Amino acid sequence: MKENFIKNTKSSWLIQAQSDLNQTRQLFKNHNLLDLQASLPFEIWPENSNQDLNQDQNKIIKTKKAVVLIHGFLGTPYFMKSLASIYAAQGFYCYAPTLPGHGVCPQALKNIGLLDILKFLNNTLDQIQTQFEEVHLCGFSLGALLALLLTRTRKKTIQSITLLAPPLGITKFSKLIPPLSKMGFSQMPYPSAASLNGLKNPAMYSWHPLSAALTILDGMKIIHDNPSAWNNIPIFLIASYSDGVVKLQPLLDFFAQNNTHPKSKLRLYAPEKFPLSNLNKITLIPENTLGPHIKNLSHIGLAISPEDPWLGVDSPQYQNLPKHYFLAEKLPIHLFQKNIFRIFYNPDFKNLAQDLTAFLISDSKAAFKAVGDQP
Repeated sequence: MKENFIKNTKSSWLIQAQSDLNQTRQLFKNHNLLDLQASLPFEIWPENSNQDLNQDQNKIIKTKKAVVLIHGFLGTPYFMKSLASIYAAQGFYCYAPTLPGHGVCPQALKNIGLLDILKFLNNTLDQIQTQFEEVHLCGFSLGALLALLLTRTRKKTIQSITLLAPPLGITKFSKLIPPLSKMGFSQMPYPSAASLNGLKNPAMYSWHPLSAALTILDGMKIIHDNPSAWNNIPIFLIASYSDGVVKLQPLLDFFAQNNTHPKSKLRLYAPEKFPLSNLNKITLIPENTLGPHIKNLSHIGLAISPEDPWLGVDSPQYQNLPKHYFLAEKLPIHLFQKNIFRIFYNPDFKNLAQDLTAFLISDSKAAFKAVGDQP
């Protein structure tokens, strides 16, 4: 029998996760720590699951569905807040954990591998799935890769997966990371996407030890060794043609092999005449419709609302930039152009959010009902 939670009562897994993060931050207190509020795991209970101890217990509203939102490499749960707010408004309990080694300082990543992260997330899901009738996964970048790996071993208990720019193919330099790590360069600092274009991202490490990227490479290998392991699972894949971090073609290949479920779909930001097949499952968003000052969409801002106070259109990030500029992913073809800056938000977020929630609601079996109601 699943328990009933009371409004404003923290879940046991959130309490433990916040405590663990604070303890880790104490271990590295002499380092330059990432912003605490951005780093903390969080949960959002939907309004119609509000409960009051003084209510008639036969009229308590019970939440039956949950979304676990997994942030990306070097990032924090803050990256998932825009999406969590949208899902919660549609009646889903939302939980965003802080991945091991994240939310502290780059040095905390030195001894963290893929198995450590998966063990942590599996323990979290074990707890959440005792309380909810259905659980959906939503991941951004590394978080999307982790969502795939978790679903592969928990097919019967995950209702759907939403994947924002999973790293199924990354830069050519990635092939050098394993041998460089074995040669003793594992702790060599390497810049992250947050450090490009001179803009500051308070919710993300600006560098990482080279060996930390092995987590992504190890996960990619598992995906590539099992190319069709996600058939018959509802998948919503979001990708960008101009993504300078994640290669597009491996994502398209993955979707072609794993879109057998009738509700699976792909939302692609690309040039208007980009060639596509299976159009009934694909929505193409022309990049030239994103805005007058936006050349294309950046990997790092895919899941962020333009209204975000730290990273959105009116945030301090852009206040001192020239009046006429493009916000874009910095690709080789743009390297010698002036006034091109990385964008930290998605100008299409409102439309994306509508599609994401429609996908989740259409695949959700459970609904809200009062405990004690007749079926």
